[in-house]
Amino acid sequence: MVVKVKDLPTNVFIPDLPEIYQIEVSRKCNLSCTMCPRQLFCRKDETEFIDIGLIDKLIRDDSLGGSYFVELQMSGEPTLHPQLDRIIIKLRNFVIVGLSTNGTNLDLDCLFRLDYVTINYNAIKDDDTAIRRIKKFVYEAYYHGKPHVDLQVVEMPNWELDYQMLKAEFRHELVYPTFNIRTVPDCFMTVFDEPDNLPVSTELCLNPWLSVSIQANGNVVPCCFSFGDDIVYGNLNNHSLHTIWNLHGGEVDRLRNEHITKNYRNICARCYMRSPMLLHWKIFKDSIRRIV
Repeated sequence: MVVKVKDLPTNVFIPDLPEIYQIEVSRKCNLSCTMCPRQLFCRKDETEFIDIGLIDKLIRDDSLGGSYFVELQMSGEPTLHPQLDRIIIKLRNFVIVGLSTNGTNLDLDCLFRLDYVTINYNAIKDDDTAIRRIKKFVYEAYYHGKPHVDLQVVEMPNWELDYQMLKAEFRHELVYPTFNIRTVPDCFMTVFDEPDNLPVSTELCLNPWLSVSIQANGNVVPCCFSFGDDIVYGNLNNHSLHTIWNLHGGEVDRLRNEHITKNYRNICARCYMRSPMLLHWKIFKDSIRRIV
């Protein structure tokens, strides 16, 4: 028997609290990468750094109760937050903590409190000191036993050459159980490419039912592609995550209905990757579970 979405009970698979995929600790960035569309997404509230009081509120309200692994990134460089160490210490008592960085500040001691770090090679590939800096960090992570480090190559034109070069350059480090080199599709082709050239997915996206991301200004948004104000569920400065998630007839319900009926807004209509929260699980399963 085939079960169709429209035949399911309205509350099926909907937890009282969503998984928090990301907490954007920094909206600010110190680079301008060609593949990053952050300047194309505007917010009414351009708060640069998340207030540490908002982290305290998440903990006090038990808003992390539905989460197992939270990454401290979205549209900015997380290592720029002046209180990053305090944020990591607060969160690691409740969830596995990671972040994605452009690799310019790998000398921060607080990074070794993390469980997981992604270094985006594309951001610093033209920096002559990048390889040496990454190797030093990878060795120190191995010595400390954490974090697990993924060196990430975005599948942009000629990415295969970068990937093969890095595999050769890091051939000794690849024996470490705490290090890996991986490739990912160019996520932001959904912004830059013409609609007819996009490999748009027709699968049902699970994010509206299971997961959220949090912007530095406190906005609760559907996923890691939600850099702007396109779809905002609510703001944590005004309401708890539980209240925002369970508001009947609110923005969360609206997005779920759009995905059931396939009547998408532009940000979802152009998406090639439904359910990005599943990538989170894959990272945990493949890279982190062995060392935590």
